[in-house]
Amino acid sequence: MNRTALIFLAAAAVGCGTKDDTATWDDTEADADTDADSDTDTDADTDVSYFEPVAVGFEYVGGVDFENEELLNYDYDDGNGERPYFVRLTFAETDFFGASSEDQLQYQCEAYAAFVYDTADLECQTYETKAAGDTFVTFTGTLEFAADNMSGENCTAFDPAEWTDGMPVDRFSGMQFGLGFGPVTDYLLGPYQDDAESLEIISKSSWASYVGMKHPASGAGGEPTFIGYDWTVALAFDWDIETGIVTSEEDGSLEFIEVENQTNAYVQSTAYWYEDFPNLDLDDLK
Repeated sequence: MNRTALIFLAAAAVGCGTKDDTATWDDTEADADTDADSDTDTDADTDVSYFEPVAVGFEYVGGVDFENEELLNYDYDDGNGERPYFVRLTFAETDFFGASSEDQLQYQCEAYAAFVYDTADLECQTYETKAAGDTFVTFTGTLEFAADNMSGENCTAFDPAEWTDGMPVDRFSGMQFGLGFGPVTDYLLGPYQDDAESLEIISKSSWASYVGMKHPASGAGGEPTFIGYDWTVALAFDWDIETGIVTSEEDGSLEFIEVENQTNAYVQSTAYWYEDFPNLDLDDLK
């Protein structure tokens, strides 16, 4: 599913669907004699609201060094110490995709995963054309997170009949994951053609982030596929690679850098495509 908002300015998303689990009824019996007996059974209605995600997006946050083929921790120089790089998974309900950035929070659940990776070849394609993707570096490995690595009430409100413990940890933690970086693609620039300011920032200060996960075979007897697609914009900001400290303005805002000829940066990614659950085998992501 496309996310069509100004993605690097928008917040993420959260939501709830409603399902009635019980019925209410009254049984009343009246005797014909002078003693009128009345039996009444009453069950109170219980409406259970579950978070009902339909797609998931992936966003890398952290340092990247193309020359040494490494993902790196970072520091904001605020006294809180070094932060580990991570991948944010955003589980989204249908209403997330039509909501304003302010309203999207009610239709999302976020999980923050460690990416346990090796530098490895990942087949990459541009999603729009399926042509081979141009990449500087690629990584493959697994995403690992736990219940305390999630944000928002929705993250524990998945339907327990479909999700272990009513949350996504069992299915998605440990999933195979691929990540690649390359020049920003026409597919990722498409949403910004009518917004000159955003188009300039995305064109000059971002890379394409290729996201790979296991997809089921398209035909009987086929093998599952593991291909990275240009689903995410990786915005690049200035930092000191030696110290890991991210450069910021006096007001605390980060400084965009122009990525041409740049081989490292602090990256904050924002997903443009959220993969639909029907395209995945949720029981076989690992």
